[in-house]
Amino acid sequence: MPEHVTTSFLQYKINISCRIHFFIMLLLDIRTLLFMAAVSAGCMGVAIGMAARVYMNSIPGMRRWAWACGGHSLAWALLYLQGTLPAFFTIVLANTVALASVALQYRTLAEFTNRRAHRWPLVLLVLSVACAFLYFTYVHPYTIARHVVIASSTAVLLLLSARTLLHAAVPG
Repeated sequence: MPEHVTTSFLQYKINISCRIHFFIMLLLDIRTLLFMAAVSAGCMGVAIGMAARVYMNSIPGMRRWAWACGGHSLAWALLYLQGTLPAFFTIVLANTVALASVALQYRTLAEFTNRRAHRWPLVLLVLSVACAFLYFTYVHPYTIARHVVIASSTAVLLLLSARTLLHAAVPG
């Protein structure tokens, strides 16, 4: 095959690929995804909260899990409103609420598996992340540092959750 035919075919494939990706990004922009995440987390929180009222105390932690879903919904909604609300709400508060929701889910998993998750280390983690976000938003604006802070603190909580689930007693 001549070189100019191969080159034009590759250019054609790249052009089509770029157009397809652009079209998909138009359908699924970040604001739409954030809105969908806020609505779905809110609906999940309401559903779990209603189930918690029906089953009362038979399943430990259901009400707490519903509150965590509500926190996630609030965090996604605040992130969705970025650019319309001040940075304190859309950066500092949104990420703090999101991390607090993950911490609440960890405590719920611990309660569900009859393990103990101490409250104060989790509170201190969330407060220290809030302080770090205040610092890296207002004193020394640094987006990458904020990403590292939220990613590492969330990873710690998710690893603790995984450990809790792996060490849970298997019923039966």
